[in-house]
Amino acid sequence: QIADYDVRLRDYESAMVYLRATMETYQNLGNQEEIASTFQSMGEVNDLQEYHEDALPLYQQALELRKASENKVGMAESYQAIAYNYLKTNNKTEASKYFQMASTTLQGTEVTKKVPEIYLAISKGYEQLKQNDLSLENYKKYTATKDVFQGLEKQKASMEIATMYASKFETEEQKNKNEMLLLENNNIKNFRNFLFILSGLALILLFVLYRNYKNKKEDNRILNIKNQEIATKNLEIQDKNKSLDSLNGKLVEEIAERESLEKSSFARDRFLATMSNEMRTPLNIISGLTHLLLNNEPRKDQVEHLRTLQFSTNNLVVFINDVLDYSNIEAGKISFESINFQVENIFNEVKERFLLPTKDKEIGFNINYQENIPQKLKGDPTRLNQIITNLMNVCVNHSNSGTINIDVNIHEWVKDKITLQVLIKSSSQVLDNEKLALMFSRFSRTAEDMYHDNGNSGLALAISKRLIDLQNGSIHANVEKEGSVFNVLLPFSITKDEAKEEEKVVANYEHLKGMKILIVEDNKINQLVVNKILKKLEIETVTADNGIEALNALQQEYFDLVLMDIQMPVMDGYRTTAEIRKMKDPRVRELPIIALTASAYLTDKEKAKLFSMDDYIGKPFGPEDLLVAIDKNIANNSVEIM
Repeated sequence: QIADYDVRLRDYESAMVYLRATMETYQNLGNQEEIASTFQSMGEVNDLQEYHEDALPLYQQALELRKASENKVGMAESYQAIAYNYLKTNNKTEASKYFQMASTTLQGTEVTKKVPEIYLAISKGYEQLKQNDLSLENYKKYTATKDVFQGLEKQKASMEIATMYASKFETEEQKNKNEMLLLENNNIKNFRNFLFILSGLALILLFVLYRNYKNKKEDNRILNIKNQEIATKNLEIQDKNKSLDSLNGKLVEEIAERESLEKSSFARDRFLATMSNEMRTPLNIISGLTHLLLNNEPRKDQVEHLRTLQFSTNNLVVFINDVLDYSNIEAGKISFESINFQVENIFNEVKERFLLPTKDKEIGFNINYQENIPQKLKGDPTRLNQIITNLMNVCVNHSNSGTINIDVNIHEWVKDKITLQVLIKSSSQVLDNEKLALMFSRFSRTAEDMYHDNGNSGLALAISKRLIDLQNGSIHANVEKEGSVFNVLLPFSITKDEAKEEEKVVANYEHLKGMKILIVEDNKINQLVVNKILKKLEIETVTADNGIEALNALQQEYFDLVLMDIQMPVMDGYRTTAEIRKMKDPRVRELPIIALTASAYLTDKEKAKLFSMDDYIGKPFGPEDLLVAIDKNIANNSVEIM
């Protein structure tokens, strides 16, 4: 109710604060219906602020919960809200689709107060889309359901009135019968006792007068006592009112302080995201140039330096991801993929990454991989890589000799669910058990404190623990005289079809030879890196420094694909893509477009899809990431053309 009041006052930030508090309460109670309604309200507040891209996932979460509870009226409300969200972003096709889904869902449902309201909203939405026939059809449904609802209300009221009067009439009739019987009995008794009553009347009158006098005196005494008690209670109430006023003042101060903290937290998140964007761009350049130098047959004395540079760059990317993940976990915005991946490849990447640093410290390093682990699992490979890399960094940073072994085993396998056990054993005492317990605690301290006490290890362990918990896994650490052990259990899925697939042969991109790709990128070094990667495969490239140059190039010649940077001067990647999708020539209009960005915002991937981009690559990216994305999108475009 407070959030509704804030919305009417257009205090949207305050409304979101109370909605988050409401969400936490209902989540603790496990009330799925109210959680869905709260997601719906949060989406509406974001739409009122024109944060349409933030509103859409909230509507979708409300929709999923209502689907689970088979609440068709709620589902229709969510479909209608999503349709208006697409309408506000000028995506008329999606808007029309979701209006239709909302109207279809309402068919055959029980008519409640909300049903005609939703039909009216759908009618107005079709009117804005200029689909007048559908607008009229839903308006007729609105009037019909409204009449049905009003009829039901009238029928209900009539039944209540009829029941009330019938009950009242029956009571009155019974009362009259009782009175008639009582009257007859009294007449007989009065006749028999008339003389007795007459003789005792005077005596009774005197007795009554005396009794009334005594009662009045006693009543006055009791009244005086009650007045004194009331006076005492009033004094107590005044004291309690003063205490309540003091508590209300403290509550207002706490609410103001919480709002201030949330605003500062939002500002911090934006700063971290901006910082990440500025760091990822040069990191992408360093990573790309290092890869090119390693592939250009460097001298043996240069290879080790280049691999050290590559390792340091990868570690810096992991650290940036940890900082951003910490912020996203606190804000409840962390997300996990559920895709098919080859597990052994993840551990091979870890082994290759840590061969050089362990060699420099003269630390023995080996990975023991159980043979009967399925080749492919379904889950989040990026998070698995991040967790193992973080734990290995802690072991390497706190070891100067000895050995580090990683044992990968099957802990449990039930039907299509499998739990992997990853044991990371170091012969050195990484950290004492007390520090490990403190760093593994659920963000009991700030990231600044953890980093100040133990460097990147504190932040890495806290992030790893939270990422594992959020995937319904577990991690235990133990330090003894013989060394340190990290025991990680993580659940994954496996399907019969995936189990039958043969291991994929090393990727071959020879079929991309002769393709022509437009690189839209304002950074000259990034242009150089991408150019060299593609020209090794004899792919023809053309570069453009901004969106205007890209549009001019597309009008002069045909391309097979566009690599589009998001943040550019003159015209950014979103606007450029929108202009391409408006072109008359289908070979240009339907061209595959892959977004390239260093932004850390989770919504950028959704924005890329919203602006009709076909795929998304986050900087820094490796050559394999780039080639896989190009290969996939060119193949998809070829299938569509056929």
